[in-house]
Amino acid sequence: MKPENELVTPKNVEEQIQKVFQTHGRQDTVTPVGTRVIRELYSLYRGDEGIMERTWERLVERHPEIENKIDQSATEPQKIITLPLRPVLGQQSALGQQSVMRTTVRKSWKQRVNILIAVAVCMIVIASSFFLFHQSHIVPPAHPTAPAKGPLQLLDSHGKLFYQTDGKKTSYFGKDQQTADFVQYALPQLAAALHVKPVELANMGLHVTTTLDLDLQSKVYNNAQQQIQQLRDSMHIDDSAVVVLDYHDGSIRALFGSLNEQQTEGYNVATQNSRQLGSVYKPFVYATAFDQGISPGDIVADVPTTFPGNYMPQNYDQQFHGLISYRTALQNSYNIPAIKLLQKTQIAPTAKKVAELGVPSMPLSQLGYSMALGTSEATVLNTTVAYGTIANQGVHFAPNTIEKVSDTNGRVLFQASAQGTHVLSSAAAFMITDVLRDNTAHTLTMGACSPVVLYTTSLAQCQAGDPGIVRPAAVKTGLDDAHRDNWTVGYTSDYAVGVWSGNDNGEPMVGSTGSEGAAQIWHDTMLMAEGSVPVKPFAGPPATVVKKTVSEQGFTVTDWHLK
Repeated sequence: MKPENELVTPKNVEEQIQKVFQTHGRQDTVTPVGTRVIRELYSLYRGDEGIMERTWERLVERHPEIENKIDQSATEPQKIITLPLRPVLGQQSALGQQSVMRTTVRKSWKQRVNILIAVAVCMIVIASSFFLFHQSHIVPPAHPTAPAKGPLQLLDSHGKLFYQTDGKKTSYFGKDQQTADFVQYALPQLAAALHVKPVELANMGLHVTTTLDLDLQSKVYNNAQQQIQQLRDSMHIDDSAVVVLDYHDGSIRALFGSLNEQQTEGYNVATQNSRQLGSVYKPFVYATAFDQGISPGDIVADVPTTFPGNYMPQNYDQQFHGLISYRTALQNSYNIPAIKLLQKTQIAPTAKKVAELGVPSMPLSQLGYSMALGTSEATVLNTTVAYGTIANQGVHFAPNTIEKVSDTNGRVLFQASAQGTHVLSSAAAFMITDVLRDNTAHTLTMGACSPVVLYTTSLAQCQAGDPGIVRPAAVKTGLDDAHRDNWTVGYTSDYAVGVWSGNDNGEPMVGSTGSEGAAQIWHDTMLMAEGSVPVKPFAGPPATVVKKTVSEQGFTVTDWHLK
């Protein structure tokens, strides 16, 4: 078929196909297979016949129904793929609503080339004729125009360029080790958002506004380096990883998985390499219990106990504390009450709830009651997301790195629109926050100027009695039994921050406690993230909880309960 419009030449095939979509595109979300194929052809075909075969394979991959439309009457070697090529026309189509173009394509490469060329030519005819005689039916395109070729550029949330690549040359603006882990995590998210392969991103001419706060990232990274330098010799702590998360929509504001690129290339505790969680896992067990109706004021006996499998755990202080509330047990990170609580919530439902919060579970066959003590492993990002879900009154947002994507002409190709999922009752989330934000309890266990207390003056001033403004924060520390993993994770009304410290090679730390190592980095990072943001208290109790008094064997506790 030869185009009747003499203005149509091989040089402007792309332009004519574009006019088809501008003239006859619709905003329908459900379209015929043929229409989607045409749109994919337009999106992926760049006028280079050398990529047509790869284009075809990708079309088939995205639209498997194409391969299923095989003419069963043909002999095996001659099977034919039949594609209905129906343009998306306006209500007054000059070709008639019942007009349907069909073509057949054999599964050889030459015939696939022919069908793609035929599609382009047919669309040229439609475009030119409708453009000349039906200009009144122009509708906005249903598919974004193909971005102009050019390098991929990543900018932070304030518009600062920090990464650029064209596939051959890659440039980090600033210190690459500070943002490399963020870039590594962001690129697959970008590709998924645009429905392309990561390798295609480099030459699509994309300007990507990310969630990263470059200034905050630099401050947090440099502070962590300084803190680890001070601990390297005294406690044999050589590395750290940090995540700063805006849990209201899942935006990652700062992230790095290691300080040691030279020593262990590619090691990344933020998003790739999981470490044992220790006691930072315990709030997940308690959240599950509170969600099931157990109260932080319920009473438990912290006494020597043998659990199934002849499991006889000890508390970290090697003591037993008799009758206590679950609130006291969590604030002091006692082990036996946590395992007793897991017996009530049961392993499978607890693992499921923890996964919903954001921390993937190991296979159930590998889980036992020691799970309550944090024998599971996770990345810093997943752990921070789970704490952020609790902070967000039980609403979970997947972590996100992409805010907006534009082409070189400034056209917006993607705009982030986060949607949360309610995975934990607001009552349970409130109870966990109420337990973990108690600075009186923190002072009793770790001291008035412990790093888990967000005092805003210097340590010397705090110790002299001047803590300044103390920001409300809910926080938990953790240390595994082998002293290989040191954690502090917590949140304010604005951000969740997770910090891991330890050694890449798994060597144990020396003399490290829950309030040292990661805790000071957490304290400084949280204050950096908050900056001059006004202090905001946590949300008050929801209407579904009420304070009650419980007594058992002469021990009385008043605390929050579900109504």
